[in-house]
Amino acid sequence: MIVHGSVEGRDMRRTRWITAAIVACATSVTFFVGGGYVLSDDWYFARLIAGEHIRSPDDAFGYVRDHTQYPPEGAQLVIRSTPRDMLTRQYYLFCDQSAMVLATIVHKIGYQTALIDLVGPDGLSHHTVLGVREEGTWTTYDVTNNLERQALGESAKYHQTEAPFAFQPVYRPYPRFYHSLIQHNAYMKWVALWLRGLP
Repeated sequence: MIVHGSVEGRDMRRTRWITAAIVACATSVTFFVGGGYVLSDDWYFARLIAGEHIRSPDDAFGYVRDHTQYPPEGAQLVIRSTPRDMLTRQYYLFCDQSAMVLATIVHKIGYQTALIDLVGPDGLSHHTVLGVREEGTWTTYDVTNNLERQALGESAKYHQTEAPFAFQPVYRPYPRFYHSLIQHNAYMKWVALWLRGLP
């Protein structure tokens, strides 16, 4: 009987430990998933879209245009790595960054989006705009030059001189799965940025 009681005692303690471990794991997962989303970029942009009544790419374009600016000459910037930080912590955005911020908002309201690099004769991208897929065709938005629904050729100008250049458009789908993953969980975003050594 003493041995039997000891076995029962060990079984009860084991059951308690297993229960405690399950509760701890469930709490950790809930905190990671739920808390990570509440602090996430996706949650931030969802509230921004609702609060600013953004319903179309044109609405999003107007918001980004009015809340960002191309960097003035000589500006000392800390280049941010995610659309939320670009919008809220950097403000002065280069053309590809403003296109990324705009793409994040427009994609969130249900549109297919892509960054369009305008590659010059030297093989380098000299400008980037946003492409939005609407009714089977691409519509372009250029925050830097305040061009909305214009032909790509209107954007193909060197920023410093305004001189036009011959270009080849290169389409890059954005956001990709990786971007969506880190935008949906703040903890994953912080870890990803830390591992890459990015601000």
